[in-house]
Amino acid sequence: MIRVNGLSTLNFVSRPAFKSEEAPVEKSIPENKEPVSLDGIQALASYNLNLIDKAEKLDEIQPLDLIYKPEEEIEGERIYNSEGKLNSIVKEDDKTRTVYIPDENDENLISTVKVIDKNSGNIIKVQENDIEDGKYTGRSWIGEYSSKDGKLIHTTNWQDGKDEYSSLSKSSKDGEVTVSKDNQDRQYRIDYDSDKYYLGVTLDKDKRPLEFYEHKDLTPMKSVCTRASFYNGSLVSASRTKTITMPNALGHEKFEDKELSPAEKYIPQIDLKGHNGEKSYYSNGAIEKNVINDGETTAFFNPDGSLKKVKTENKEITFEDRNSQKIVEDFGEGRTKTTQYYEDGDGCVELKSNDNVKEVWFNKDMRPQSFSLTELDEKGEEVKYSSLHFNDNGMLEDAYNW
Repeated sequence: MIRVNGLSTLNFVSRPAFKSEEAPVEKSIPENKEPVSLDGIQALASYNLNLIDKAEKLDEIQPLDLIYKPEEEIEGERIYNSEGKLNSIVKEDDKTRTVYIPDENDENLISTVKVIDKNSGNIIKVQENDIEDGKYTGRSWIGEYSSKDGKLIHTTNWQDGKDEYSSLSKSSKDGEVTVSKDNQDRQYRIDYDSDKYYLGVTLDKDKRPLEFYEHKDLTPMKSVCTRASFYNGSLVSASRTKTITMPNALGHEKFEDKELSPAEKYIPQIDLKGHNGEKSYYSNGAIEKNVINDGETTAFFNPDGSLKKVKTENKEITFEDRNSQKIVEDFGEGRTKTTQYYEDGDGCVELKSNDNVKEVWFNKDMRPQSFSLTELDEKGEEVKYSSLHFNDNGMLEDAYNW
């Protein structure tokens, strides 16, 4: 770990804040001046386990079925682009539309399957197949989404026809509980996450605790973390750490790097479909792309009519599932900036050049959460790495360098 006040080249407007040293449970004394009880940690773990176990029965986590198996023959409308290449296969019933998307290098291999609710228009299930060297690897990921809000609620990883890992999430106004099951060694995982509290517990095949982690934010500047490890259900080791983030006299830190300012979300200013231009069409009659103003702007569409991508002279905007958006700007001479917006409002900016890569992650309020700088040699290999982490108030908390 380096001294954070040695990173002035990263454009901070004042000296960084610092964190208190962490202490193991045997030496630390909480505010009530009483020593930490290891038995108390074990009781705390058991209490939380029982509390969550009542809410989510672990044995009820069932794997999601594969939507598509490679040996299956797909029925549906085959849609080709204007160059005669297979774009997708679409199968419909009364309630859903299933879209099979081939691998970009081999139309005989299906890379993605999407199931869309016809009433809401939302994607409710996705299958991603892993493909390497023109062959299926046997690995597939299945995700199920809420038809109401589009949140991911259920996942399963498949390998060679066997389910390896499944998770189930449930949200409420108080937080989110995620329960996971690993079918290889029969381990279970329980996570509870809210604004100021996080609980993580790992169980063995007999549902006895293996690991326990709890984080509480007591105030915006003070937090407590409790860790414990178990063997055969008995406590082996435990620690409790109180962290106090101390503001300095110069005020809150501000991360300022104009190069890493996020690109604005793209909102079309004209009717990209209807505008006069050179148009091409899919085999189902839907517009595929529209080249506007002699190539100044090119708009690409999906066969269902939704906007897929927009290209300008030095910018490419890709519209991804669930309101995500990726914007790539090309500044020439090997310099590019990629801004990614996600469905929950969070995002990141990555700036690449020939000698370094800078990246910042921000939350939905556009406040920086972390920053990293990777320096490259002439061969493009990593030679130095620095990272910074900020709290919700925008204050620098951690710095790392190697």
